[in-house]
Amino acid sequence: MQDQGLYLNQFETANCGAGFICNLKGEKSNEIIHNALEILVKLEHRGAVSSDGRTGDGAGILIDVPHDFFKRVCHFSLPAQKEYAVGMVFLPKSINQTNYCVQVFEEEIIKQGLEIIGWRDVPVDTSCVGEIAAKSQPKTK
Repeated sequence: MQDQGLYLNQFETANCGAGFICNLKGEKSNEIIHNALEILVKLEHRGAVSSDGRTGDGAGILIDVPHDFFKRVCHFSLPAQKEYAVGMVFLPKSINQTNYCVQVFEEEIIKQGLEIIGWRDVPVDTSCVGEIAAKSQPKTK
């Protein structure tokens, strides 16, 4: 766009895209998977790899909440399948900051009338993390 009024091109910045494909009724289909893969292909043009050639944006798809897997790896009791949600929270490396973030997160969940049934540390392989990502990567186990 041309500079006009309060718009100045010099302040234009690129922003990343996000795509979500789901069936709100929880119905599974191959069409959902094909559409999700199509979104990944269409977002690839953003050059989702940084200058070190190893730091990416972590794009991917999750097809379903893997209930059987969570039953095996979680050290807390799970409700029946489809009776809970899963969130992934990236926490700071500092223990004080981590504790604060967990406290605020849990308080906000409770304010929504929900409950937290447990936390799980996810195993991480940091050997493939790019130099740029390593500088700001969240807490690992």
